[in-house]
Amino acid sequence: MPTLHLVCLGAFSATLDEQSPLTLRTDKVRALLAYLALEARPHRRQALASLLWPNFADDAALTNLRTTLHRLRQSVEKVMAGSGPNAASGVDGLLVINRQTLALNFNCVETDVQRFETLINSCKVHAHNSLAECNACVSRLTQAVALYQDELLAGFNLGDAVAFEEWLALRREGLRQSLLEALYTLALAYEERAPDKTQHYVRQLLALESWREDAHRLLMRSLARSGQISSALAQYQSCRQQLAAELGIQPDPETTALYEEIRTGKMHLSAAAPASTITAAPSIKQQDWGEMPAVEVFH
Repeated sequence: MPTLHLVCLGAFSATLDEQSPLTLRTDKVRALLAYLALEARPHRRQALASLLWPNFADDAALTNLRTTLHRLRQSVEKVMAGSGPNAASGVDGLLVINRQTLALNFNCVETDVQRFETLINSCKVHAHNSLAECNACVSRLTQAVALYQDELLAGFNLGDAVAFEEWLALRREGLRQSLLEALYTLALAYEERAPDKTQHYVRQLLALESWREDAHRLLMRSLARSGQISSALAQYQSCRQQLAAELGIQPDPETTALYEEIRTGKMHLSAAAPASTITAAPSIKQQDWGEMPAVEVFH
């Protein structure tokens, strides 16, 4: 049985056994496949029809769902055609369908989102005194960050399916927050031993949230300890500009005090920041998205 591999963190793509790409004819086919993969359980047909065709009567929406499902099956069968008469059975092994519900066989599906969340969750539950000294967790976070090529289903939208768009926005934000936490944690982990990596991860974070003062301070400290005093001072000015432009505020006293310490040469050279922001915690679970019209949301 082939494995369906989905790339969702960035431009969406689907391949069988990471070699044969699926040609998905419409946005609704892509949306259906992505939703089934990211919401891992059987879904009622009516709920899926209402999710993707909210402006249609029930019968018409269900007809559209059947058509979309047929197109998905055709895409998989076309790729599997080389297996001869086993193609249809292969599709049936991938899609779990009955008169009431649809689902994917998750023994045959892998997504980068699942891998990303598993890596981060492993750090949360792993027992270690300091993440900065835990090579296994640093490696996991490094892999997780590398998986995040862009936001979930980047560039994808269904303007005629508001509930789907709401679901997508919430899932995007949850994954984005996990990325930001991972980036900051990695930057702290490398602060004493590899300032170039600290600066790399902090700059990635600031590219996403330019108003994060804790990240600006970390970058200022790292630059100063690397002997880049003028760059550290310039980073403070960048922080001031970003805060003024985006929030209409001035830097915190802590940030200004660090600037003065660097400017006057009084900053301590040893790192004083905590070693990690990701600590042991319950496993990541499917978030409770609340009530959304006609959407089957799972915990």
